Amino acid sequence: MKKIVLAITMMSFLSAAFAVENATLNIKLKNGTVVSKIIPAQKRSDGSARIRVPKEEIPEGFVYFDIIADNATAMKGEDGFWIFGRGEMGKFKLDNGKYRVYPQLPMFGMKNPRETFMAAITGLQWEPALMVTAVNGMYSIFPRWEYKHMGYMPYEDIVVDYYPLTGDDANYSGMGRKYRQLKLESGLFKPFKERMKNNKALQQIATAMPHRIEPHTAIFGYRGKKAPKGFSFDLKPSDVIDKVKPVLTFPDGKKFIDAFKAAGMTDVHFCDAGWQCGGYDGRCPQILPIEKCAGGQKALEEYVKYGQSLGYQMCCNANHTDAYTCSDMWDEDYVCKKADGSLFRVTTLNGGWMYYICIERSWQLFIKDQIDQTRKLGYEGIYYIDVFSARPPDQCFDPRHKLNRKEQAAAQNKVLSYARKVFGGAASECGFEHCLHNLDYVNYLGRTMLYGEGQGDRKFGFNAGPNDKPHYNPMIDRVAPLWEIVFHGIVLSNPDKFTQGYRPKGSTNHLRLIEFGGRPMFYSSSYTDAAIARYKEMYDAFQPLKYLQVEFMEENKELAPGVYLTRYSDGSEVVTNYTTADYSYKGGVAKARDYLLLKPTK
Repeated sequence: MKKIVLAITMMSFLSAAFAVENATLNIKLKNGTVVSKIIPAQKRSDGSARIRVPKEEIPEGFVYFDIIADNATAMKGEDGFWIFGRGEMGKFKLDNGKYRVYPQLPMFGMKNPRETFMAAITGLQWEPALMVTAVNGMYSIFPRWEYKHMGYMPYEDIVVDYYPLTGDDANYSGMGRKYRQLKLESGLFKPFKERMKNNKALQQIATAMPHRIEPHTAIFGYRGKKAPKGFSFDLKPSDVIDKVKPVLTFPDGKKFIDAFKAAGMTDVHFCDAGWQCGGYDGRCPQILPIEKCAGGQKALEEYVKYGQSLGYQMCCNANHTDAYTCSDMWDEDYVCKKADGSLFRVTTLNGGWMYYICIERSWQLFIKDQIDQTRKLGYEGIYYIDVFSARPPDQCFDPRHKLNRKEQAAAQNKVLSYARKVFGGAASECGFEHCLHNLDYVNYLGRTMLYGEGQGDRKFGFNAGPNDKPHYNPMIDRVAPLWEIVFHGIVLSNPDKFTQGYRPKGSTNHLRLIEFGGRPMFYSSSYTDAAIARYKEMYDAFQPLKYLQVEFMEENKELAPGVYLTRYSDGSEVVTNYTTADYSYKGGVAKARDYLLLKPTK
């Protein structure tokens, strides 16, 4: 223990004087040995320190390799925190623990008594997991590249840039602002305000509440099930003939839209799910013919046109991720292959076993044509593609179309870019960065809040249960809106599954939605009076805040225990009060379990 403390003391002196001087490259080999090497940092003109590991320095037979900068450590009890790109963050409070995740953003940060820094992974960036560990009270934060996950040797140099932050930037808001600056300077990302100037589709959704009509049709009985003995979920087309069932027919879809209009919900955009052949998650990648049980193609086209005539954007949920053996288009050729040559099979959904497709091969064969076919049905606006930005890109080991993750990400962006050209915009879910420069909204940013944020309190956590808190990793103290500080005002979003759907006033879920600047999001095909009343309650609650959707989020911080400030680029401030007592701020009052909005004075 004395040796560890001495090492930290020495590191403290070096970090305080020179910021990042070097990093340790640890390589674990298959024979169990760990090889370590010190990598000197390259000082750059922008004030950052770059750690570069040439790909040739990673030997054959590695299990994993880590890069740990000399400033990326802390001791239990020290002031500060660690943080990942989604905003998972924790203080230095444990003797032992670990949190590991494949990150939405290839960045991380730490504040300790010696330095505050933001690290951006810019070489081999779509491959690593992020790790934060506590071992006998010593914390380390670092990226880890694993051969099992990659399946091949590094295809480019490994690069991590460390940016020291001082003064008012020495916090997670400063980390987010710095990373946003880098993204905008790259030229790949443009502010939403700028993109919407001459884009009708973006103008329609800029302040709108999205509603995903889910589903119109579906095959029932297979999703999430285990196959009984002697039965395979690799279904044949004949197994699902006449098994597609309607949930909301296209004629009834008109009544659904009428109910929104009658309730005064005009600033809404609709995304149809389950409109295609086989219904939702049914016979992908096939989209035609449109199911007769829902009304058929003519009824679909009339329904879409009807919604548009009432002023709504009508677009659809597309699926260029999944494939099912019950599809008339099934072919192993375009399915992603694992390193051992097997098909990339995932789970059972409505069409039976679901397989991931190779995007590049599928683009060559059918995706481009399907985008054009879907546009001809009348859909226009934001083309939503399921799963695309919900996980890291998939490598494919098929020798006929072998791709690493960087190449597959390029294929995904080829699809998204074309969808934007044809429809006006593109969307997906969870906000993994490899797709974000071609996305206009993400339905939600993940499930990170789903356990723990309600703290097991049924009074205030709308979907929190008594056993939620133990599911939350003890390394994590809070989820902060770091992703939002980077991308709010560039890509529209909802914070989490925890904040989707009906979230009544005063619930922890609704307060999180407000603090994180999210827009309400429903998945439903119900238009009963009770359902419409719930949609309307959320719609009305969103109206005073919706103008903030196109502003950058500049700052988020705790004003007092349970009270958080969110500040926007136009000067607006939102104080979210999770406590049971009123909180006074700048002459206003954030009521208990409510919020205060202060608009900028002219």
